[in-house]
Amino acid sequence: MEVVLFERASRRMRRSGRMVVVSPNPVHSVLYRVVVFVNASRRRFLLQVEFRARILRVVYVGAIAVLFRFVVMMLNLSETTRPRKEEEGRGQVFIWMGGRLARARGSRYAR
Repeated sequence: MEVVLFERASRRMRRSGRMVVVSPNPVHSVLYRVVVFVNASRRRFLLQVEFRARILRVVYVGAIAVLFRFVVMMLNLSETTRPRKEEEGRGQVFIWMGGRLARARGSRYAR
């Protein structure tokens, strides 16, 4: 059961990590980043490293992610700062390039 939960947390981390890069809205990107931190903490709990998991949640999720969120909200983004149509597909290109690089290096995540 722990292996299944660990794999779920890993998949959520990867999916949310992709969304951090691909998301056109910076506020959504920061919220996906919070999901990455929460799942990283969940993985550490499953590895029975509770102290590091709690520190990760307090420091990253509690402080840094909230700070990022407020900084992004203070930017007051308008329609003029949104990416142009030709720039919207760049996130997918970066994900593709990252997958190719992972396969070239022999990563166990490249499937």
